[in-house]
Amino acid sequence: MPLILTTASVAHVASDAKYDVFEDCVTELDTAMEEVNSTDPARVKAALQVFLVMVYKHYGRLGDICPVTSAPYIEGMIDSAIALLSSTDEETVMGTVTVWSALALIEGGRINDLADVVSSAGDVTPVQTEVKSCHYVVGALDRVIDPLTQLLLNQKDELDGEDSDLVDVGKAALILISACPGAELSKRLLPFVVQNRLSEDWRRRDAALVAFSCTLTEDIQPDSLSNFVHFVCHRLQLGEGVLHPVERHTLSKVISQICHKHFSLARGQGLMPLMVQACSTMLSLEDKVAEEGCTALAVIANGYRTEVNNGTTHELVPILESVITSLLTVAERNQTEKGESLLAGAYGACGRLVQSCPASQFGILARLVPIFCDKAESVSSTIAELCWYPNRLEALEFHLKQERYILVLMKATLNLMVTPDLPGAVYDTDHWGSTTLVQRVNKSLDALLSRVPKLDSHAVLQTTVVLAYLILMCTESADTVINAQVSDLSAKCLVALIPHMDDPSAFDELGSMVETVTSLCLYLDPFRRSMHVQSVIKAICKCYENPHRPHDSVPSILESLGDLLGSLEDEAVQFLPRVMEVYTSACNIAPVDPLNIDHVTVCQACWEKILTGYSLMFCAMPLEGMNGPMAQYIPGVLDFCYKATQGDMATPALRMHGLRLLVDIQVNYTSKFGSCVTAPETLGWMTKLYRAVRAETQAGSETDFTKQAHAIFKMYNIL
Repeated sequence: MPLILTTASVAHVASDAKYDVFEDCVTELDTAMEEVNSTDPARVKAALQVFLVMVYKHYGRLGDICPVTSAPYIEGMIDSAIALLSSTDEETVMGTVTVWSALALIEGGRINDLADVVSSAGDVTPVQTEVKSCHYVVGALDRVIDPLTQLLLNQKDELDGEDSDLVDVGKAALILISACPGAELSKRLLPFVVQNRLSEDWRRRDAALVAFSCTLTEDIQPDSLSNFVHFVCHRLQLGEGVLHPVERHTLSKVISQICHKHFSLARGQGLMPLMVQACSTMLSLEDKVAEEGCTALAVIANGYRTEVNNGTTHELVPILESVITSLLTVAERNQTEKGESLLAGAYGACGRLVQSCPASQFGILARLVPIFCDKAESVSSTIAELCWYPNRLEALEFHLKQERYILVLMKATLNLMVTPDLPGAVYDTDHWGSTTLVQRVNKSLDALLSRVPKLDSHAVLQTTVVLAYLILMCTESADTVINAQVSDLSAKCLVALIPHMDDPSAFDELGSMVETVTSLCLYLDPFRRSMHVQSVIKAICKCYENPHRPHDSVPSILESLGDLLGSLEDEAVQFLPRVMEVYTSACNIAPVDPLNIDHVTVCQACWEKILTGYSLMFCAMPLEGMNGPMAQYIPGVLDFCYKATQGDMATPALRMHGLRLLVDIQVNYTSKFGSCVTAPETLGWMTKLYRAVRAETQAGSETDFTKQAHAIFKMYNIL
């Protein structure tokens, strides 16, 4: 909402203490009532600034009598604000619309929104926080409608670039006025719409569309919406010689707005097939029109998500494949920087459409995957070719972005096909021909990873995540050839991804990278795992030690190290010193800012991962008493367990986890070897914890933790 006068100068005026009391600023208001009629635009603008501040701070006093005019202040302000809408000075007009918008916000019950806008330019506090509407806007509506609609005729001749400021502020004011009780804007705008919608002048036709679109925020009647949708969709089908490009863009925005505001009503009226057809037409028109088509399709797809969750089908399903194919074609139509918003919009719509596909329609998803694979291979081939031409960097950057989008789309599609909680999902992989599908995706990923030049960090990550879903598709398959192929590709992905884990440009996804390499490593057969696990653990430890790594990636790092060590069985011993070095360091992690809840949450997550990792290590290591590989680390582990139960950030879950690990060490590790030197030390920590729990109970702070702790002490007869 463009409140044009909301600048630092307005904030300066509004922050002046004399404006806090109406009587203290009457002189300034009286002067403004005279200056607003000046022929000097600067003086008029200054007067409008005072008007805006008075509306903002003293709306309830605007009915007081002005000594200059001997009439209520508001009457003179409204007369001036109507006259200035026809000014030839654009800034004056926009400032005047700001005053109308401020009045409409207050009378529409949105004074807090007005406060947010005015305060955005400085620390300005309104005197009034709750006001009763005096209906000034509705009272003047018959006089103000015509000059506001005339602003809608100031369209720019070209579609490229931003819309006209005057059209924007006129539309914004009408939308705000439509929310005022009693405005009935649709009835008041109807004569203008009817008179101009079929005019020979494209500006008038366009203004009529914009005017009607301002009423779409109201509770529109079903018949009115149906008639309007038919009219708009019919107009959009007309040839280029009939409609101006700006008019086509307005039509497309109106359709997108209807999808957003009135999806349920439009669907109930049976209008969705017509609107989807209109969106398809929009994809073949100018880039800005096509972008609106992408937006509208994404909104329509979102509208169907509720029904998808119920396992039902909808009107888009039969044409999903053709619509997505059209979007993929449109996405690469303008391979310049200007075309990047269309690229993002098209792939965004594809993603929404894929997510709108019911789980029962696996056949459709299975047909989409090869389409995405073809596109991925085509884009990758183009990238490899463009790298030989230094003068085509813009096209190269465009296709690199497209490659990321297509990989994200493949990931989302495969995710739907392997997610177990979707209604109607089918998990017999051979039932829907996944063997062929896996081979197809495997071929595409292999082509991407083998390309010269190599993928960038983000693309490598997306490729490996796609592979992770492919692995899930193979988990139920008895086809050893397919599983071997995917295992080979997993190893390739590890080799490709590990060098990118210390790339600062990919640090925002470091946690995902760490989780992905761990998943891939765990999937490998024992022989391949032994080949790669050392480099994986080394890379993950290096990530932890990097001082620039994101703080929130540490939980993923700690969890991955624990999972890897816990899965290695006898081989784990050789990696224990390196991993324990990281864990010992991580035991001292504290929030960067103890008052920042996000920092505290990350720290608590780290502690939880450390405890889990220790548990996995004890399970993996051979139990050989005082000479066991974990023996030298037990004092530090015990110390951390106690810290987890009694530390400042200990949550109930952390306290129980720490206690259970202490008990586990005492019962399942130390006690098995009777004379183990660590037994007294473990018992000492248990005694210390018992005393702390008893003191907590005696102090009247009995909790679920203290109750469970006493039960565990009694169960194992530890004390």
